[in-house]
Parts: sequence; C-alpha cells; structure tokens
Amino acid sequence: MAANPKAFATQYQIQIALGGTVSSNGNIKITNSDSISFKNNAGFPVNIIFTAVYGPINGLPNGGTQAPNGGPGLNTTINFSIYNANTGLKVSGPYYVEFGQGPLVVSIAGLNTNPDPIAVPALGQLQFNCDAAYNIVWKFANGLNANVWTPTKTQLPAGSTTLTALSGATLQVLTYIITDASHTRGGGTVNVGS
Repeated sequence: MAANPKAFATQYQIQIALGGTVSSNGNIKITNSDSISFKNNAGFPVNIIFTAVYGPINGLPNGGTQAPNGGPGLNTTINFSIYNANTGLKVSGPYYVEFGQGPLVVSIAGLNTNPDPIAVPALGQLQFNCDAAYNIVWKFANGLNANVWTPTKTQLPAGSTTLTALSGATLQVLTYIITDASHTRGGGTVNVGS
C-alpha cells in the first residue's frame, strides 16, 4: 500500500513585479516541506530558469500563477532567473531558495563553472563538484582577498567539497578565481545573502 503524500507546510508565492524583477520571496530560506509558486505581474510573459531540481517554466503569462514546486525531503539551495519570454533576454536574477539546509551545487569542469553567477543565503553553503583539483582564491568586490568560507580552502580536490559562508560574506558580492596546474584561469561570482 502506497503512503499518502505529505502535505506542504507552507506555500511561498514568489511575486514577479512590473519589469520582471522579483518583489517578494525572491531570496528565501524555507523548510524542506514547504513549496513555492510564482505570480507573474511583469507586464509580459516570462520564462523562469532554475539551476537544479526543476525544469524551466516557459511562457508564464502576465497575470498567471504557476503551480507549486518543492516538497518534502529537499535539502538543497537552488537559483532561478527571470527571462522575458518575448525576447529571450534575462531581466533579473539569480535569486535563491534554500529548502531545508543544503548547498547550492556548482560544477567545475575544464575551468568552466556552472552555474555562474550564483546567489546563496547568508551563512549558506556551496558545494563544488570538480573534475580535477583546482586552486581557488576569493576576492571582495573591491579586489581585497576574502577569507569568508569555512573550512578555509585554497585548493578544491577532484570530487565534492562543501563550503559554508561566514558572517563576513553576508551582503557581499564575491568573486573566485580558479587555476589548474597549467595556471589557466577560470572563476565565477557569488552574491551572499542579498
């Protein structure tokens, strides 16, 4: 006999405002039994593109509401961005939703990072999945070195490494530079808790 599905605890509606920016619940931390939905008031149809977990929502009409996403058991952070469905151009994002307590996954392959740019909550987590070992250096927007992750890492080994943002990262835009043995550079941008 199949178990009855667990009801969502709370549904959070993410409001897309005039012009395509998110006006409420764009960057949220919720429980792993909560769900999200989208209300489009952009003035045009939108596409919502996620970094993980969900496929894209294409052509959400102006005034339309998308059915709930999410549900029991998710312990991850996802990002999403809003695109104008008429032009295909990105109009806002990335925004984050943290379900439970879990990292945003970033893949590094051949010095290419995906996704980029990204956003994580204050004191949030990043999980780097690397195809090889890479050196990593963090910088604040002003160019100064940023030691704002724990554990402190100057090298990411091949495989999976999870880092947690320290309070010094909150409300910061950070960049990271990765190098491999040949000293070729790659990198990305992280918005923390904004």
